[in-house]
Amino acid sequence: MPAWTPETFAGRFIGPKPMDKATIVATARADGMTGRLAEDLIRLAIQAGRAYRWKMPRTNVVHLADTPQPIIGEGNRDVAN
Repeated sequence: MPAWTPETFAGRFIGPKPMDKATIVATARADGMTGRLAEDLIRLAIQAGRAYRWKMPRTNVVHLADTPQPIIGEGNRDVAN
């Protein structure tokens, strides 16, 4: 089993297309990682700038991608965090 870092985790499980956090964790678990380690690595990847939260309309589900969410409209400046 590799020694996971936030960078290696993001490179393997987080891509340019936003994916909900639960699916990312489930994919990591299917690959042999514990859910707790996956959750910790997601937090660290966000902190390191390797993953970004995306806010989706009409849902509270956390989505993540390896690029910041584009800003749409002038009144919506806090969408990437």
